[in-house]
Amino acid sequence: MKNKDIISAVIGSAFFAVPYLAFSTPLAPALAIGVAAFGAGELILSKDIVIKGYTKPLKKVIEDATKQNKEILATSKKINDSEIQDYAYKINSTVNRIINTIKENPNKAEKLDTFFDYYLPMVLKILTKYDNIENQGLSSAEQKKFMASAKKMLSEATLSFDKVLNNLYQAELIDADADMKVFNTMLKSDGIDTEEIEVQKKEKKDEQE
Repeated sequence: MKNKDIISAVIGSAFFAVPYLAFSTPLAPALAIGVAAFGAGELILSKDIVIKGYTKPLKKVIEDATKQNKEILATSKKINDSEIQDYAYKINSTVNRIINTIKENPNKAEKLDTFFDYYLPMVLKILTKYDNIENQGLSSAEQKKFMASAKKMLSEATLSFDKVLNNLYQAELIDADADMKVFNTMLKSDGIDTEEIEVQKKEKKDEQE
């Protein structure tokens, strides 16, 4: 067994054991969580995951996105306009959560190539341009127009990035629910009734009380 397989197995076992033993999570969901964690570990520990739609390995995509997001935060701190700063902080926070979600579930990155290759770099580019104009202290009509447009764009980006994150979570919930239903069906076909197990656990708990 390869080192990454061993590490993934440990991760999967931990994600199964903690919910099942510490929080009394039913067997089927706990096993589903463990299996998902194992799969995530396998993907994360793979050196060169190539996702459809990308021109570079996912590891490099995540590294570049992380770097750009740090630059977004650093640039926003140099901008005087508090509204622009607020948009940038929210974007930075949301992008961090998107990146972390992709690290845990690399397969979710398949439809985010435009987000990583265009939208994120564009936000950084606009913030950098805004900072340069603000620092120059110039106020021509064209510059004022750009700054107003930039503020509107960042406002829309904040909402759009939130939607991207929500879609990722929604997809996760749907996948997890489907996995648990399939697993529960398999358990029942093997003569294991999870509902009966829950009833027995409740009766045992009532007796102890």
